[in-house]
Amino acid sequence: MTLSKKKEVFEKTREIISKYEQTGISKNSLIAELQYAKIASRMTVLDYLPEMIDPKRGNIIELRVSEGKINPLCFPTKANLALVQLKKKFKIVNNLLDLIEQYPALGDCFIPIPKFKDISKNNEKIEPNTGFKDASNLYLEIIHANKTSFSDDNTTFTLRSHKARQDFLKGLPVFLTKYLNSSKMRYSNQVKEESIKILTPIFLRTLKIFNNDYSETLNVSKKAKEIIQKTLPANNMVMIGLVKSQVMPNLEVEFLKILGRYYYTISKQFSKEMKFDSSNEQKIISKFITSFYSEQKNDSDEMYDSEDIEQILSLNGIFRVSRDKDITLKNAYGLDKDSLVLKLVKTFDRDFIHRDDSLHIKIYYLRLFLFLELFSKKEQQILEYIIEHDQKTLESLPDPNPIDMIS
Repeated sequence: MTLSKKKEVFEKTREIISKYEQTGISKNSLIAELQYAKIASRMTVLDYLPEMIDPKRGNIIELRVSEGKINPLCFPTKANLALVQLKKKFKIVNNLLDLIEQYPALGDCFIPIPKFKDISKNNEKIEPNTGFKDASNLYLEIIHANKTSFSDDNTTFTLRSHKARQDFLKGLPVFLTKYLNSSKMRYSNQVKEESIKILTPIFLRTLKIFNNDYSETLNVSKKAKEIIQKTLPANNMVMIGLVKSQVMPNLEVEFLKILGRYYYTISKQFSKEMKFDSSNEQKIISKFITSFYSEQKNDSDEMYDSEDIEQILSLNGIFRVSRDKDITLKNAYGLDKDSLVLKLVKTFDRDFIHRDDSLHIKIYYLRLFLFLELFSKKEQQILEYIIEHDQKTLESLPDPNPIDMIS
């Protein structure tokens, strides 16, 4: 038998037997399902069964004899169940890469590329200019119109970029590798090795898109730059500044924020009035988030009051260096120092709003995380408190000058 046929039999067996985690399935029934799916003959399956049962080789099938029975039933091994679930997650990764590849000009700036000729007719509310800015101007990208004329019109437009699409492509291979090796997931070496085989084409695809789209640009893709150059009125130019939270030291948190930023911009293009998951494009991103972050939830019946939340945020602050803060968070509030929600809100400061993402984007994706129920009810309270605080702050800020800011 060829290696390709063997691989096909093993893959289909993994898929079929994973459905019988609770009840098990007889050898004859398993063989019948493989025959019905036109995967292999009975003789072929019987040839491969010993290897699929061997824990040091295939490690797909575990034989168990139920009480009062003589013949053993086939059950999926833990390694097989883990690999089947991971394959489903990797398919979701490819779906998101499909979206990213389909819209190369979308996802790096706060908004889709505007129609510069009709800017004066744009009645959309311009959000206040908040968030951590690149003060060095090292990430300031200037794009000039392709067209020139003798006109005196030399308007300069300004766009804000968070580079979410670019950051996703740059960070995906590292994120997935770290996910596989996470102490929380506890995947066996066999599962990791099989997963890397599946992930290698995904990594290569990611790097290819990244290289094609960002080898010559800074804050936007090559396609976005081309569109801006073609659609800008003659003699005009666009200045694209980088506005986003500083890179978080925890990759898991950083990648969640990247996904939140990307979801915001995709929503600006495809959603119905910015409602969550009101478009298929939004749902693709949501599916990725819930697939890789849903394991974080640790629910509890106890709830915090406002004083509890304020104390938690104080203890969790960047400049809080007391020796016993981790112990207090754990014993008094049930929050481990590795809690995802604590790492996510690490940048919160009620008196300084320019350390994080732009407030309107941050508020939107924190509400998205509530909508997706990524966190326990107690942890949700912390996010709700921050959303309420940041919303009040945002509403108190003056509107930006439309001439200076169009995004």
